[in-house]
Amino acid sequence: MTQLNNTYVLDKIRQEVSLIDYLESKDIKPVKTLNNGCGLYLCPIHGDTDPSMRVWPAGVGKFNYENYKCFGCKSGNDVVAMMAELDFNGNYGAAIGHLAKKVDCTIEGSVDFLVQEIIKQSGKEDTSYYEEGLECYSIKIADLVKNYLQNVNYDPEEVEFTENLFKIVDSYLWSYDLAKLKKAYKFLSEDSNNRKFAGQSALKIRYYNWIKKQEQKKREQFQNGT
Repeated sequence: MTQLNNTYVLDKIRQEVSLIDYLESKDIKPVKTLNNGCGLYLCPIHGDTDPSMRVWPAGVGKFNYENYKCFGCKSGNDVVAMMAELDFNGNYGAAIGHLAKKVDCTIEGSVDFLVQEIIKQSGKEDTSYYEEGLECYSIKIADLVKNYLQNVNYDPEEVEFTENLFKIVDSYLWSYDLAKLKKAYKFLSEDSNNRKFAGQSALKIRYYNWIKKQEQKKREQFQNGT
């Protein structure tokens, strides 16, 4: 089957390969489990003698995947980073290559993973719950994309396009830029005046046109010295 190189391979690894199980396979177990479910470990990276590494289960703390942080050697990340340190002499790429064999990284598998993530987002509670905040518009855009992918029968090329769209959305989320997120949703959800663009290509055309508008605005600001 054809391979699809994209950021979702890393996401799939984080979701499907357990950091906690990997550590246990090396006989590395928590010294103590804290009240929030976080495990306190002797860090295997720098030969810890006083437990200084914490491992968070998925959904506990900042991330939706198992992750670690050592307050001794300051290392931290995901199961890929831990395996890179312990098995591949710090080579993160080599660890990804090894772990990618454990998950379905074919086009079909990647499409399925992306679709499930989008459905998970758009299937959350009524967006009014989020009081028109960042999460609200992220979910609204996910809902638009879910319907779009259904219309194009989850064509791999269109899935790749929607990945690029979500990179833009993620950048707005990480920078807490609610204004840009609102503008993106407004533009993507508007009906096209030109009916020949309706249907499967509508979202893509709206998105590209919107990006062009942003680039034009930046050029004008540069020319005006603002």
